[in-house]
Amino acid sequence: MKCQISGLLLCFFLISLQAIGQEKVNIEDLIAIALDQNTEITQNGKNLELLEKRETQSYLELLPSATVNIDGLQNTGLSFDQTAGELRTETGKFLYSSGTLNWDISNLIFSNSRIKRAKNNKQQQQWNLEATKNRVVLEVIRLYLEILQNLNQKDILEKSFDTQKLNLDRTSEMIRLGALPGQDFYTQKAELSRIKSLQVENKAMGVNLKQLLLALLNLSNDTTLDLEKDGAYFSTLKNEKELGERYEEALQGKNELKSLEALVDGSKYQFKQDKSAYFPRLSLYYTYGTSYSSFQESTFNQQFFDDNIIKTLGVTAVIPLFNGASTRNNVFSSKVNYENAVLDLKQYKRDMYVELSNIYNTYEARKEAKVFREEQLDANLKAFELEQERYFLGQGTTLDLALAQRNYIESSLVLSQLEYQILYDRFQILYY
Repeated sequence: MKCQISGLLLCFFLISLQAIGQEKVNIEDLIAIALDQNTEITQNGKNLELLEKRETQSYLELLPSATVNIDGLQNTGLSFDQTAGELRTETGKFLYSSGTLNWDISNLIFSNSRIKRAKNNKQQQQWNLEATKNRVVLEVIRLYLEILQNLNQKDILEKSFDTQKLNLDRTSEMIRLGALPGQDFYTQKAELSRIKSLQVENKAMGVNLKQLLLALLNLSNDTTLDLEKDGAYFSTLKNEKELGERYEEALQGKNELKSLEALVDGSKYQFKQDKSAYFPRLSLYYTYGTSYSSFQESTFNQQFFDDNIIKTLGVTAVIPLFNGASTRNNVFSSKVNYENAVLDLKQYKRDMYVELSNIYNTYEARKEAKVFREEQLDANLKAFELEQERYFLGQGTTLDLALAQRNYIESSLVLSQLEYQILYDRFQILYY
């Protein structure tokens, strides 16, 4: 069943990839591809699988270890037959076999710290994986919005170019009729070239942004992305809340914070585990062995399965005395790591409040500024239209017209950028 599901997901993903080059893709498509294909997410997923196996190992280490030894040899010359207790000089064939169970009793006493550390390491990686997914999604949204902004600026510059082209053609005609001086042609020509250069720069920026997006999606550089201007996705954002409410939500839900909390717990249990090295180790062992010697007259089966069997039950105690202060240094190091992890967690909470506060304040300021930027754009548009009319009536100068047009284009581009920045700020708040 699992293989069937994996196969269906693979087919769905391949169909999605094929669709990228054929039709418009929206933000949901890009997020789905990023979550499936992004290299960092894939690596974090594999690290999580590794830590899951280590957690399982921490439980299995509670069980006794088992080993089997088999030793077969042929000896020519003087040799001692242990089973017969004789010195022999002829060639002999020997087979020894034993199985040993070793159970570290002290391991049971200190296993709690090891198991909890393994569980916390796994939980930390789970939160890391979720945090990585969120960061990647936020980065996809950022690039998507910047590409949409780039496309919007492309439209603005194309309209400005068309308007200026008409102005240049009209100026040329009026110069031919003697209504305007000849130098006005070059002033209008220069303004047309300036707009064209802005178009070239904007086009290059668009190519760069799409390459960054393809790299984030882990797609080939020659993949065609025809993005859909999907406003529905952005209109579903939650209403704004007070900063205090947002901060409390962040403390409850931010994955990086949970990851740091798991790191603190893991460091604490590592410290406890390292301290266990100060205590004696006590182990039980049981060995079952047998052997065969060609010097003996009895058969192989009789020797190996009946006559030469040895059973050993024992206890081993290891008492640590001195190891060059290695244990002491390990314990001190793990203690420092634990204390630093606690400090990192406290600092992260303070930094998170500052970052969220800055984002929220910037968001509110940009919303307020947007009202004035809209007023500025409307005023610059009217000023440009009036200056354009005055110029072709012979009452204005070409420099005044160029300045009015530049102000109008600049305010259009600034407002476009501000609108997309506001959208991204809202996602940043939700990210926290």
